[in-house]
Amino acid sequence: MLHFGLGLLAWPFWIRDIFRSRATPRRVLFVGRYHLGDFLMFTPALLAARKRLPQAWFGIVVQEKYSSDISLDAVADAALPEIDESQPFFNQIRAWLRRFREHRVDAVVFHRFTRPDLPAALAAFWLGLPHRVGGADKGIQALLTDAYIPANREKVVEYHQHLISEWLDLPPEPALIWPDLFLPPLFRYPPGEILIAPFAQHSKIWPTESWHILLRELRARSRSVALSAAPGAAAAADELLADFPEVKNLARTSTSLRSLFETVQSSSLVITVDTGIRHVAAMLGVPCVVLGHGREHRRIMDAYVPTERYLWNAVPCAPCGAEPCPLGHLQCIHGITAERVLAAIDELQPELLS
Repeated sequence: MLHFGLGLLAWPFWIRDIFRSRATPRRVLFVGRYHLGDFLMFTPALLAARKRLPQAWFGIVVQEKYSSDISLDAVADAALPEIDESQPFFNQIRAWLRRFREHRVDAVVFHRFTRPDLPAALAAFWLGLPHRVGGADKGIQALLTDAYIPANREKVVEYHQHLISEWLDLPPEPALIWPDLFLPPLFRYPPGEILIAPFAQHSKIWPTESWHILLRELRARSRSVALSAAPGAAAAADELLADFPEVKNLARTSTSLRSLFETVQSSSLVITVDTGIRHVAAMLGVPCVVLGHGREHRRIMDAYVPTERYLWNAVPCAPCGAEPCPLGHLQCIHGITAERVLAAIDELQPELLS
């Protein structure tokens, strides 16, 4: 109700801005609260905008772990830290005002809009800066001078591309092209084992019993398997692999984005729940089987590169748009069988099952 109430108050300003003529921006700040997958899916759009506006200054507000582990030189002139959200609300607005003025920003792009982004949006609104966001499902977005409404439930990665290209009146990119985020280049190991990634931050988890069935099938075929997980999931990884000592557990050794990328690049195939490593595989062109879920519309979350297969179990309650599962059964992901995973592997890398 708060979202839509603010929207009703702001809609006259939104209508005014629809008819406002806009010059091509010269100094653009991109703001996003990126998880790894969100960040990687946004970089092709940034690269496309960078190529079309080579003289413009691009700043990007990202989490420190990304700006410290990778190079953003191909897509931005400056990587700026997030504003401290623990300070009072109006102090956050003042901090954003200082940032916009300090960098002489003349346009702001939110890759999506969440409640913590409100201080930045209000600061841009106060200064009269053109600023936009994708989607139009919350009334609070009427505080923005433009909103891109996706058509036909386009895939998230396509939405990022269109969000920028339509606003800046740029021709759409014919294909996804990722920037080189690592300088020097990644070390290229020869393709090796199957990599599994069983854990995610949300409830979109495949049951342990299903992983065990799959691991036994891969063991029977004498396939080498490694497990990737963040250090915080090390105990869960130990428990999952208790009966599979042959599986290499990387949960305590892969501690940087670079090591994660190199591990994926050296794998023959990735099997993962819908989390960041899925997008690493897409970026590097490594075949990947995704154990999907029904929280979002299938059209949005489905495979977006030829090297990917997105599996999910069709249930009447999907898509629900909820987290956690409102019915508590998670059959959209729990109902995926190991046999379907093996069939997807056979499509992508049949030699692994021979």
